[in-house]
Amino acid sequence: DLPAWEERKWIGKNIKINGFLFKVDDNISRCSATNLKPNTADKTFNLPQKLKEFYNHFELGIYIFPLEDGKISVGDQIII
Repeated sequence: DLPAWEERKWIGKNIKINGFLFKVDDNISRCSATNLKPNTADKTFNLPQKLKEFYNHFELGIYIFPLEDGKISVGDQIII
């Protein structure tokens, strides 16, 4: 139930998911492989560029790294 792209504000911070600590490291950028049309080598469409035009970024999510062992699941509480 977070606003879209809220997690971008967490970069450089620690968060807890299901009580376990994680470091939010950086944005995940879309790779250039998204430019290729399936089953061809045609790369006439630049998806990251179009995303940048429409949304002013082309990130896909965030990288987080565990700082301790534990198990997380879909729906676990996130504490910032």
